[in-house]
Amino acid sequence: MKLKNPKKNNNMEMHRVTSSQLESIGWENDTLRVAFLSGSTYEYANVRNSLFQEMLNARKPSAVFNAKIKSHPSDYPFTKL
Repeated sequence: MKLKNPKKNNNMEMHRVTSSQLESIGWENDTLRVAFLSGSTYEYANVRNSLFQEMLNARKPSAVFNAKIKSHPSDYPFTKL
């Protein structure tokens, strides 16, 4: 499910991650921003800080993202920036 009115916070702190798919991730106010190596950036709503921290500390952050966020679009509405 896509968000109709995405948050446009260009000041969100982004953290580089070691991943085959993700370049960096950021979190603020239950919004996760994901910058992909492909150049696309998306924001996902309703993401708790604990899930962001799990991604940030994971050996494979893209595996956490795919299993817990991307595979549940009704729980985490998204938009492409």
